[in-house]
Amino acid sequence: MFCTFCGTKNPDGIARCTQCGGEMPVPGRRDRSWFAYRPGPGLGCMIGLAAIGFVSLAIAVPQYLLYRRHIAMAKEAVVRSNMRSLRVAMDQYAAEYGRYPVDLDARGISPGEPDLRDVRMMLSRLQNPFDPVHPAVIVSPAYPPDWKALRPGQVVYVPRDTCDGWPRGFLIYGMGGTRPLADSILSSFP
Repeated sequence: MFCTFCGTKNPDGIARCTQCGGEMPVPGRRDRSWFAYRPGPGLGCMIGLAAIGFVSLAIAVPQYLLYRRHIAMAKEAVVRSNMRSLRVAMDQYAAEYGRYPVDLDARGISPGEPDLRDVRMMLSRLQNPFDPVHPAVIVSPAYPPDWKALRPGQVVYVPRDTCDGWPRGFLIYGMGGTRPLADSILSSFP
């Protein structure tokens, strides 16, 4: 005898299908409703599991997107912290030597060029939160900096108002994950 719901061959005389659990037809008895579907116990369970899966996705996907956004915001906060640390180092340097450095790689070799050992030590502690392989701080002689050349997470030091070859001020910019950060730091020596 074949099941009318799933088509599985079943032994004669059983009341329910061994595969789907549907009611087996009884020979000689006419079914009251031709279109009545009497599912077995498996279909309700499958519908319930599918509903649970959809509800889980509806909850999990927005939570995951929110998590990703918070991670990006935390990384941008590290970039802002790097910007402030660079400003403090530059202001300390200017207080000691009376000017800001032109380049952060200078080693104090040229006559009259102060040593940037303390600044370089501070810069070595800063890390790019988006990509630790690339440097956290770079120098841009051009104003405004070339945003297309910057990597996410980099801080840009731009010397400004040059007098006798030495800058009297600077700008500090930061690059977020996909765009420049809205805040920048401007400082000038009196």
